[in-house]
Amino acid sequence: MNGPTIVIARTHLYHWAMQTLTRRKALSLLPALAATAAVTSRAEDASPSLTQSHAFALQSLKVVPQKSGWETRPVLSGKMASGEALDVHHSTLPAGQMPHPPHQHKQAELMVLLDGKIDFYNNSVTEHMVSGDIAFAAPNQLHGWKNVGDTPARYYVIEFGIDA
Repeated sequence: MNGPTIVIARTHLYHWAMQTLTRRKALSLLPALAATAAVTSRAEDASPSLTQSHAFALQSLKVVPQKSGWETRPVLSGKMASGEALDVHHSTLPAGQMPHPPHQHKQAELMVLLDGKIDFYNNSVTEHMVSGDIAFAAPNQLHGWKNVGDTPARYYVIEFGIDA
């Protein structure tokens, strides 16, 4: 026998419990193992499929602090059966702040204002929003918002489309 051997435990799917491999045989398996790892990695990175209904309790969602002092709670993100992506998060924005500068993207976006006062910037138009109002940002349109009230604003953002 040339060199050390490697003992690999087999799963219950095989009819034997153990098999002894030489280093050469083990090295010949590396391409298959690398391919398996690549497929597994892509599957873990892929957006989850949204095929099951579910209720989400706000207080059970993880709080993610943002650099400028506001916070977000991711609710869900993934692909629907139609193939479109869906991303939902809850945010709390302190008085006088913007979550980020106005921006645009490929997906459509709804902002549902639960509490507070927001100025919604839609291209070059500013629209004032109060609790209960909803803003719609069409794909590829410059948009953003700022809390213009004296208290934190709480809202949901719902992004949907090809690249949400």
